[in-house]
Amino acid sequence: MKNKILKSIILLALSLNSVGILKAQITAGFATGASAYFGDLISTPAFFQQMSPSISGDIGMSLGSRLRARFNIAYLQVRGDDKKSPYWPTRNRNLNFKSDIWELSAIAEFDIFK
Repeated sequence: MKNKILKSIILLALSLNSVGILKAQITAGFATGASAYFGDLISTPAFFQQMSPSISGDIGMSLGSRLRARFNIAYLQVRGDDKKSPYWPTRNRNLNFKSDIWELSAIAEFDIFK
């Protein structure tokens, strides 16, 4: 599966180069923030104690006066732990989890108005 995706990306890059689109304006961006899970393992007072950092980066290019393509990668983590709850019935349940989340996206943007 990964091999097919890599071949598709290389084929796309070669086809864009053959029509001269790679001479277009290229932009890059980076963002950082916080991520958190809010559900039955998190009570409101413990919500801010269980936040995790998140990061993302993207690269884009203009494909004409109205069309742009952008590729984005992001990483974040969510977690929940009953030990941090201020309520004793929840603490006694003793549940916890931690999940790493990766996101890849390819986006096409078209400007309707100039």
